[in-house]
Amino acid sequence: MDNRLRSGFSLLELLCVLAIMGILATLSIPAYQDHLHRGYREQTKALLLNAVSALSKLTLQTPTGVLPAEIESTRDLWSPDSELYDFSLTRMEDGAFQYWLAAIPKSEGRQMGNGALTLTNTGLGCWHQNQDEITNIDCDGVNDHPW
Repeated sequence: MDNRLRSGFSLLELLCVLAIMGILATLSIPAYQDHLHRGYREQTKALLLNAVSALSKLTLQTPTGVLPAEIESTRDLWSPDSELYDFSLTRMEDGAFQYWLAAIPKSEGRQMGNGALTLTNTGLGCWHQNQDEITNIDCDGVNDHPW
């Protein structure tokens, strides 16, 4: 009989370790992905707030104190550059003083399917969960979450 000590792990021990690692990965990967989506959303909220600030500055620089009619020509001054979202500006029905910005997930981006963000010039922000297209800016509190 050979009295040397065996070194290393048995096949059963290795399989147990692999099973435990698989269970941990199954639990942690979705949580990590959710964490990334929330982080991208928070970053986009900051970009929307900066855009509203830039639009307010543009409005104050006009002699009439209203949003310029040719606002699309000044897009480079207020529209953030993002690889995840497309930004758009929409005037509200009541004229030059009211508008809202929308951040729509790009069709091939990492945020696709995670919902769009809107922000009005009055500061009402909303995350339209699971809605990648904006039909209205109302936050109903069920699928839309104010921020």
